[in-house]
Amino acid sequence: MLEIRDLHVKFHTRQREAVAGVSLTIHDGEILGLVGESGSGKSVTAMSVAGLLPRKQCDFSGEILLDGAELLHADRTLLRQVQGREIGVVFQEPQSCMDPLMRIGPQVEEVLRIHTDLSREARRDQALAALAAVELPDPAGVYRKYPHELSGGMLQRVLHAHVRLLKPQILLADEPTSALDVTNRLRVLRHLKHLARETGMTVVMVTHDLALARAVANRIVVVERGRIAETIETDGMDGTDAFTDAQTPAGRALAEAFASECRAAEAFLGEGAAGGAEPNAFAELAPAPAKSGSSSPRPPLLEVRNVSLTVSGRPGWNPFRRSGTAPRRILDDVSLTLMRGEAVAVVGASGAGKSTLGRVILGLETPTSGGTAEHPDSGALRKTVVFQDSGDAVNPTWTIGRIVNEATAVRGEKLSAEEVANLLVSVGLPASYAGRHPHEVSGGELQRAALARAMAAKPDLTVFDEALASLDASVRDDVTELLLTLKRPDETWLFITHDLVSAARLCGRVVVMEEGRVVESVRSSDLKLAKSPALRRLLKDAAELYGH
Repeated sequence: MLEIRDLHVKFHTRQREAVAGVSLTIHDGEILGLVGESGSGKSVTAMSVAGLLPRKQCDFSGEILLDGAELLHADRTLLRQVQGREIGVVFQEPQSCMDPLMRIGPQVEEVLRIHTDLSREARRDQALAALAAVELPDPAGVYRKYPHELSGGMLQRVLHAHVRLLKPQILLADEPTSALDVTNRLRVLRHLKHLARETGMTVVMVTHDLALARAVANRIVVVERGRIAETIETDGMDGTDAFTDAQTPAGRALAEAFASECRAAEAFLGEGAAGGAEPNAFAELAPAPAKSGSSSPRPPLLEVRNVSLTVSGRPGWNPFRRSGTAPRRILDDVSLTLMRGEAVAVVGASGAGKSTLGRVILGLETPTSGGTAEHPDSGALRKTVVFQDSGDAVNPTWTIGRIVNEATAVRGEKLSAEEVANLLVSVGLPASYAGRHPHEVSGGELQRAALARAMAAKPDLTVFDEALASLDASVRDDVTELLLTLKRPDETWLFITHDLVSAARLCGRVVVMEEGRVVESVRSSDLKLAKSPALRRLLKDAAELYGH
């Protein structure tokens, strides 16, 4: 049994407590969902349990008891014995907790080297079995790869494999589905349920994914400003029923956001949606299907022409190893036309090549063959991007205000303090955040600042690479509506996402990728008419996740 008693955590760089008196009892075999707005203290609470608080950077008090053993104030020797064996962690950003110079296999085996006396061969066998158990393709191949050779979704599954090896008593999952497509979100759901049922493992899941929380958690704890606002029992509930009894403003905000997601899922994925979903504001800008012979009412902005990208056998910069891996094709003869003013979503399974395509369009990646062509009437295009991992996309020494001003300052068009403040408010941040630094805000808040930076640039083309994945449900719903109202008529969007519902809500056209190829392009209002197996599979899994 895990007990948290009157936990307080205050970072030296912040005025208010990140955790302000949390008390919680979690029983063996229970799956507990921690939900709430970005900055509410969910992740800090979970990291306190894991013994991962930066103790020199914060003040903390209270107790954390695992079967009676106190962990919050335990010394590093005891924590070393507990971490990995008794408490496992799946982090939100797998890239940040993996050594880029080590192959995947040795990193997966690390917990076995620390906590067991197994031989090298036995460790390898168990690591391969764990990689296979999380349904990674070619486990032996993944074992030999480096982190940069895998997509974010595949790296997330690697972390799940790592946890499976010792089957710890407590699993702390911090946004375990943020980088995963809907099919793999379902796999995580089933995996967590299996672990809790078959091994008695206790799961504490910090998540913005309300559909997943509703489907897998026995209880949902709503956290607000470092405190527990309310607890919602979810066992036996379906659809939006899990949130109908919410009593607090925080709980009701989440309930409303989840209901909005479910309505959108029903509109685009439900039984009555075949060819009949209400088009969004950008549907009329989507080109008609090729067989119709009609054309878009807008001119082309940019064309991707027969782009292929093959990664050589060189594993990247590694001064310690000379051996490489086999060449692999990430993009395979991709062609795509983006119309001026159009909003296009690119969806597909993890590793399909979506983000790489976005990088090619932005000029951040050079294709092996083919290329991009800007329409001659477009002039020099202004392009910008909002990445999934906002922490790696900003200068940590800059203030939020300077970050928002970055693109305009480069062009000599520096925004005034009032304009920066208005942009921050438009994405749901206080104007006072202009003076803060990235480490002084939550991951979700930093992502909103990145959205403000993109808006400030007034680009011709904006690439959103999982830009909403790190936002909590209520903010994500608000930002979705905000984006629909703020998009300029001549601005083109390329929205790379795992979230089929968000794709349908925000974009007039959905492009489906599989194994580096574009396999289908369909209007968002016609998703149920999908022809490709890849899109039909995504639709089926999304409908299952949302209970349709």
